[in-house]
Amino acid sequence: MKLDAVLLWVHGGGWQHVDNVDVSVFERLGMTVRHAKYRLAPEHVWPAQLDDVRAEARAAREAGKPLVVAGNSSGAHLALHLGLRGVDEPGDVAAVLAFQAPVDPVSPDWPKPFGPNSSWTKLLGRVPTADDPEAVASGVLPHVGGGTPVLVVHAFDDAIIPPSQAVRLADALIAAGHPTHVTITDGGHADFDPGRADIAGAIARFLSARLGGSS
Repeated sequence: MKLDAVLLWVHGGGWQHVDNVDVSVFERLGMTVRHAKYRLAPEHVWPAQLDDVRAEARAAREAGKPLVVAGNSSGAHLALHLGLRGVDEPGDVAAVLAFQAPVDPVSPDWPKPFGPNSSWTKLLGRVPTADDPEAVASGVLPHVGGGTPVLVVHAFDDAIIPPSQAVRLADALIAAGHPTHVTITDGGHADFDPGRADIAGAIARFLSARLGGSS
């Protein structure tokens, strides 16, 4: 399968550093892969990161090619914001692939309350609370709608970001009418590998269904 599309990869790393993930699986599908850079917390707080990935998406777009955005962990959070809210307007992203995404900083399913050293706190510049509208809006769930297709992938034994975050995301996407594919994989947070057979298969099926492509 060959997909004539641009894939913008948004790195993870708790919004504070750059993780290293081999994303050559997308190149093997024929996609042009671009890597987004963004300002890091805690030196830069939200929404600086979203502003930066929007600028990176504008630079990555190629005339006539669909733009797909993808990311792992905190990068998946940014990819979802970009895909659901749009680069310049809702609906201008063809699809989103969200791997192990943190989607709701005020959800009760986190294993322990966030303190001053948590990644969410460093992203926002303050501890997220349910009575803080900006903290709530930094999550993904308030921004569903518009119909962008989304692939949700999460590890069953993820002790960093609970897989229930993926369930909450999928529920919200489906309720809002998004074409949604969900894969719960074996392993933990650090075991993520988009080239692993089960994950690569989910990626190929999703992109084939949503973008088509030549064999």
